[in-house]
Amino acid sequence: MVENCVFCKIISGKIQEEILYQNDNLIVVRDIERRTPTHLLIITKTHFDNYSELVFQQPQLITEIGIVVEKMVEQLDIKNLSPNGYTWGFHCGGKESVSHVHAQLLAQMDKGQLVL
Repeated sequence: MVENCVFCKIISGKIQEEILYQNDNLIVVRDIERRTPTHLLIITKTHFDNYSELVFQQPQLITEIGIVVEKMVEQLDIKNLSPNGYTWGFHCGGKESVSHVHAQLLAQMDKGQLVL
């Protein structure tokens, strides 16, 4: 855990957030700065400063994140809730707002809406 990391504080319980899902490696919460009505964060419980650290240290977590994304799509019925589909992925190369690896799942976008 990194002392000044907001995601580490959520994982440790120092910051209270509704946990939508968790397992040994990941936690899912809603983004407090939503870009769409459904904007979830899939956060690694181990602090990785960047995507490269994750790839080189625990690459299997990338597959696990994808599996959790699909679980959330099913659990929240996103395919029916969001007729225009959904998207998910990582910000990399300095685009991260928090320096702790996480994926984002976005849905309920207006048709053609591009989320950056």
